[in-house]
Amino acid sequence: MQAKFGMDEKWGPDPNLVARGESKTYWWLAGFRWFLIVAGWVQGILLTFGINRRFRD
Repeated sequence: MQAKFGMDEKWGPDPNLVARGESKTYWWLAGFRWFLIVAGWVQGILLTFGINRRFRD
């Protein structure tokens, strides 16, 4: 089961770009979106490790 909060419909790249012949734009936006998601996870993990290390020493 997957929770949907309506974010994909509002903030996701428009699939109609492919139908209008702007598939490069769609795939660039989709790739950039995934890059931001992964970068956010990496930053969160690094922040957690940094805070944990700071209070452990």
